[in-house]
Amino acid sequence: MQRLGKTSVIVAVIGAVIAAIGVIASFAGYTIRDDVLPVITQAIQRRSELAEARNGFHVVEYDHGVYSGEYLNGERHGYGTFIWNDGDFYTGDYLNGARTGNGIYEWPDGDIYVGEFLNNRRHGHGTGLYDNGTYIGEYVEGLRHGQGTYIWYDDGTTYTGSWENDVRHGIGALYWPSGAKFTGSFSNDLRNGEGTHIFASGRYTVSNWVDGKEVGVIKHYDADGNFTRNEWPVEEDNDDDD
Repeated sequence: MQRLGKTSVIVAVIGAVIAAIGVIASFAGYTIRDDVLPVITQAIQRRSELAEARNGFHVVEYDHGVYSGEYLNGERHGYGTFIWNDGDFYTGDYLNGARTGNGIYEWPDGDIYVGEFLNNRRHGHGTGLYDNGTYIGEYVEGLRHGQGTYIWYDDGTTYTGSWENDVRHGIGALYWPSGAKFTGSFSNDLRNGEGTHIFASGRYTVSNWVDGKEVGVIKHYDADGNFTRNEWPVEEDNDDDD
């Protein structure tokens, strides 16, 4: 297993070459400007790094974990697996040293992501398996963002619609195992704005929501779309108001 980092041999060689250049220049009667030596040092160091650059399959131990997979010009590139010391696990595509392409990432708590990556982040279409449910949809820079569906394990309730910065935000729909569903506006993971609640029997209500609670008048309609009555939600007691 290889260790990453510049070897003492390379450092010694660079120092010896620089010293030799100084001796030769002095013997020939030349003076090397101070700003030239760093350039020479970087050029020699870069050539040494390229000479040692990894290509093909390697198993490499880093300070924070172990990578086994493909390299190109010294960078993780192609297919590989990285296991972190803290238990995180990734297997999939790499591009120029970063997780980019398709892969699987697993956390120590059991959460799993399967899908697209870009620059080490979940980005694109993917499936997230969480402790309380499964998400299938779009991710942007590691967050659920765009169109997606979440299914809760406990009762099978499903949300499908818009997401923003990892929460339900925008137009979406909730489906319950009973056959009832809600379609409307969401904000900050809660129903906010106008929405329609359709019951399993076909009758439905239209109302406004603020932070997950119905406010104002609730309009009732039968399964044929005929208006039947108005209702006003009952105010709940709030101990904080006492």
